[in-house]
Amino acid sequence: MCHIELYIPQKEDLWYRQKMMEDPKTMDYNKGYFLESENYNNDTGCILFPKEDWEDWYAYFINNEPKRYYAYILRKEDQTFLGEVCLRKMDKINEYEMGIVIESIHRKNGYSKVALKLLLEIAFEKFHAEAVHNFFEEERAAALHLHLNVGFSILNKKEHIVHLILTKEQYFKQNKSML
Repeated sequence: MCHIELYIPQKEDLWYRQKMMEDPKTMDYNKGYFLESENYNNDTGCILFPKEDWEDWYAYFINNEPKRYYAYILRKEDQTFLGEVCLRKMDKINEYEMGIVIESIHRKNGYSKVALKLLLEIAFEKFHAEAVHNFFEEERAAALHLHLNVGFSILNKKEHIVHLILTKEQYFKQNKSML
């Protein structure tokens, strides 16, 4: 079994984020959203992440805890980046929206479940979140299965988007053996 950890990237590590964001197989889930960004390709779901954008992106996302958290998923054995996770604090409440992306070549290896559990540990045990939310298309069966498997519940479904939530109480109840 491979062991993974969450790794806060250095600026020079952003080549990996660029690689993922510009990979059509990894970003396939993202196509067809009509995002309002000149760097977004609606046909592939890819988002250009040129080197000249790295400085501003890094200043916004890194070292801004607990408002924002961003990390790579790192396989410890060989120091390979596998994907990314993030948390964004919601306005005026201590709840977070989360994200997780596993690079396409590393999918179906169990990394997402371990990475999501590590991310939830940060949200609830470090940032003392009241709840963590995620939103995505209900057709994304693997993502839905993953979230339900780690304890999220469906808050609602609207226009083919499922809204999932994991509350602090739910998290600690299912992890009470670890306390």
